[in-house]
Amino acid sequence: MTSIVAIRCTDGVVVAADSSATFGDGNHIRTIEQPTDRKIEIIGDKIIIAGTGYVGHHQRFTEKIKQLWDANAFKNMDGLEFAKTLARAGLEEFSATHPHILEYAAFVAFDDMKSKTPVLCELPRGAMHPSVQMPPAFQPEIKDPKDHLWFASAGSGQPITDPFLALFREVFWKDGPPDLQGGKFTALWALKHACDVNPGGIKGPIKMAVLEPAKNGHMARKLNDDDQAELENMVSDATAHFAGFKDVLLGKEDAADVPKP
Repeated sequence: MTSIVAIRCTDGVVVAADSSATFGDGNHIRTIEQPTDRKIEIIGDKIIIAGTGYVGHHQRFTEKIKQLWDANAFKNMDGLEFAKTLARAGLEEFSATHPHILEYAAFVAFDDMKSKTPVLCELPRGAMHPSVQMPPAFQPEIKDPKDHLWFASAGSGQPITDPFLALFREVFWKDGPPDLQGGKFTALWALKHACDVNPGGIKGPIKMAVLEPAKNGHMARKLNDDDQAELENMVSDATAHFAGFKDVLLGKEDAADVPKP
């Protein structure tokens, strides 16, 4: 079980995931739950891959993209061609073992190699065989802020994180996507909420990676403990501030410092 949040910010991309791996028999029977730190992978300091679904599919897809990166296969590609190459590589790899349904989805963050602008691509789970009545797997979708489609989530926690992200867009980011700091804050709070209220299979610690501005385009890195501690404090402060609004509802005079609706 997994919960992943991805946000295309004004100046980069934020990708975050929980750390729970669920064991089972492959037939919807779960046995145990163990921690993992492999849901988010970074390739060449330039690509972030976050996956949900079968661990083996995540391993295979990540290794395939690493091989392409090492072979310089993405050179001079724009965002759309890069995304299509990711999809073709994944489908070719998964087809080798003849699945009818691909129980794996991924978010990939990378640079448009021509414009040096950040790109967030979603590759959803779906049908691998025409006999299966569901959308085809791994059809790439680029999250474009111009279309107001700048955030997404996936995994078993999606019914929790999607409404949370939509609320934050309405409250904080109505005029467009946040910058990286706002994106990290939003992603962390959304995943923290999912970890707190999910019915099982989603647990911390939350892991985060960013594609952030650098000298030549953008660079990918995982957030360290200090980075996340700062964000955790911001979420705690915001929660306390939000809780103070109760005094406004109750008409208490000592709540004057809380903005009125």
